Amino acid sequence: HKDIVRNCYFTPNDEYLVSTDNDHVLSIWDGDDGRQIFTLRDSAASFRKVEINQANTFITALTDSGRLYLIDFSTLKIKGIQESVADYSLHQKEEIIFFIGLSGGIYKYNPNNNAVKKIRYTTNLNPVKVITLSRSVVCVEDVTKGVFIINEITGKTQAIVTSRSSAVRLHD
Repeated sequence: HKDIVRNCYFTPNDEYLVSTDNDHVLSIWDGDDGRQIFTLRDSAASFRKVEINQANTFITALTDSGRLYLIDFSTLKIKGIQESVADYSLHQKEEIIFFIGLSGGIYKYNPNNNAVKKIRYTTNLNPVKVITLSRSVVCVEDVTKGVFIINEITGKTQAIVTSRSSAVRLHD
């Protein structure tokens, strides 16, 4: 890296290191010999969040400008890109991603078939943070209303915390 390293992530099998810097670069390094095996430069923004699934099959990386990259780990090629993403969460065992669009909607993305589905839910929310709980259930933090569980199949929401001013916050 030529600029300050922002984040470092080891793959679940500890074979590779993924790093990001302030110069808009994401790099993948071989954990045994330290060689750089992949580099991705975003022209607009630095990477602020990276997740790697447990099977080490793909990496997701979100930039400060809201571009979500999916990188196929076996080929080291970009598998897909989603634009206008505020936050996302990768299901660690299945290749499912829930994300919040910059417009505030919650979406489910399946990279295997490149399908994006807008999630319908019963409570009016302004989400800022999302964590995937299962293939069809997601936890969402609202700007002011608190934390909710949403079942994407039924659309039902359940409040966990009813005010954001309380001590409960969602963290990766």
